[in-house]
Amino acid sequence: MDEATACTEGMKVLQLEQPMLVHKEAGCNNLVPYNLQLFIVPKGSNKHDIIKHVKFVDGTRVLRSAILRMCHGQALQVDLQGKFREGGRALQYMLEGPEENSKGQFTTWTEEQVNDPNGPLYKWDKGTIKEFLRVLADQGSQANTINDWPLTLKSLTPWGLNIVIAPILPHVLSHVVVWVGKSHVGKSPVSYALSSVVSAYWLIQEDKNESPRFQTANHLDYFRKEKGRKTKPRVFDDGNLNLEHPAAVKAVTEVDGVDRKTMARYNASSYEKNQLYQICSNPYDRTVEPPMSPHATSDTVPFDIFFKLVRPSFHKEFDEEDLMGVFKRSVFVVFTEVGIYIRLPGTKRDPVKRHAWPEDDVGMISPAARPTLAAYKQGNFTRPPASYDQDLQWSLNLLQAGLDGEDVPFCTTTKGTELFSGRKYIEEPKMKVPETAKSEDYL
Repeated sequence: MDEATACTEGMKVLQLEQPMLVHKEAGCNNLVPYNLQLFIVPKGSNKHDIIKHVKFVDGTRVLRSAILRMCHGQALQVDLQGKFREGGRALQYMLEGPEENSKGQFTTWTEEQVNDPNGPLYKWDKGTIKEFLRVLADQGSQANTINDWPLTLKSLTPWGLNIVIAPILPHVLSHVVVWVGKSHVGKSPVSYALSSVVSAYWLIQEDKNESPRFQTANHLDYFRKEKGRKTKPRVFDDGNLNLEHPAAVKAVTEVDGVDRKTMARYNASSYEKNQLYQICSNPYDRTVEPPMSPHATSDTVPFDIFFKLVRPSFHKEFDEEDLMGVFKRSVFVVFTEVGIYIRLPGTKRDPVKRHAWPEDDVGMISPAARPTLAAYKQGNFTRPPASYDQDLQWSLNLLQAGLDGEDVPFCTTTKGTELFSGRKYIEEPKMKVPETAKSEDYL
């Protein structure tokens, strides 16, 4: 019977129910070659949808009326554009296309590719290709997105956590953090680590399964290409803050207000409410800073002196009230040759706390994390450290403790010399941060 069925076209049609087959009269010959895929999808109790995918051989032209006669139920056309198998190769090919359009390279290159029968972009839509090339070329005029930053707050030295991070954590969701002062202390990597942790915090709050990310740029104009959002903090780094106009700087510091915008060169840069923004700037006035008493671990400096100390980092058109508006909305961390200043947001002209440098090594990044940072900068970074997820969870617990107003546990540094080898060592145990009722699990 099976042999007879296989040899008799009409018997096959008569034995099977009509919806299972492409419709044709019993015993007729199909003059249009095609491939058939059959899908049976459960629809409910004792009901199923039968989906038949018919693909005619390449180059075959079939009348619309002939196709409709072959169908049972609803007829739909799947337009694969002739490139469903070439998509990956075509994308890579466009990535290697022209990088500038100064002489109309986008148009000429596109015309050549869409008319080349042997190319992966043959008969593609010209507008799609040119738009893709424009987006690639435009990447150089927008902020850089970093989504693979390997450091967390646990990558900091104990003194960096105790003196710098602990006081500012309660303010990071509602105020800007301004880092001012000497180079090579870790302003940029610490601001990046803080941005990454805050990004992870908001991603958890919004129940998004994405890696932490943030943007960096050295000019406010570069942030205009993307809508601001809390899950993607921003860092103004390696730029000339003293050339940014007062209105723009005051706008980005209004973190806890309504969604705000700054007028960029051609359009506006937007910032979402509670989106963390950090500023890194080097200039400060060394001549106004008073010395610190010998052997003192901390002291205070009059506000007027602190005001003059940071004044070089801001535009000459800033008057005193404009700058006081920035002080109202920002946490200031200032590094000088003498010490470290921490000023919390507000308009009071109280003296500003100054801490002495705790040790000769003034870098805030832990010695244990510096090889990872060096590998990242050199482009030799392949994957996060094995402890990254645990370190990020520790950092999130620390952030939550700070936001809840809890006492952030102090961390310690132990230095010593091995008895037999004479090798010097440094131990930086990080205290366990208990999870609070509001803390979320990243793992």
